[in-house]
Amino acid sequence: EVREIIEGKGAILGAFSLDIAPSAPSLRLISLVANLRARHLGLPYGDQCLFLEKKVFSRLNGFSPLPIMEDFDLARRAKREGRVLVSDMKVRASARRWQRLGAFKTTLLNQLLVAGFCCGVPAETLSRLYKR
Repeated sequence: EVREIIEGKGAILGAFSLDIAPSAPSLRLISLVANLRARHLGLPYGDQCLFLEKKVFSRLNGFSPLPIMEDFDLARRAKREGRVLVSDMKVRASARRWQRLGAFKTTLLNQLLVAGFCCGVPAETLSRLYKR
């Protein structure tokens, strides 16, 4: 599947579809929205298991030395260079954080982190917010 996406379909970066377990209606909705975002905006996150060739990873200078958002940063840089594709195959992520903080609060926090990062808020500040 990885080879097909990278070599066969010519993607610069690939990822798997997100499945959050254990499942609940709110988490299925979050997975659906995350997969739509990844497919239509070309911005998968790290919990979708990003994959790319080593030479591309090196050309993109790898992960930026950030305490948070390094996956988003890499996907954004890759998107500027070529196609980003998401597999129909699913990767399962744990629901622990969503269960502990609540689906709405966790999703809101995640979106605030992305917005803050895009607006230039230092990653160290975002990391402290995430850990609280």
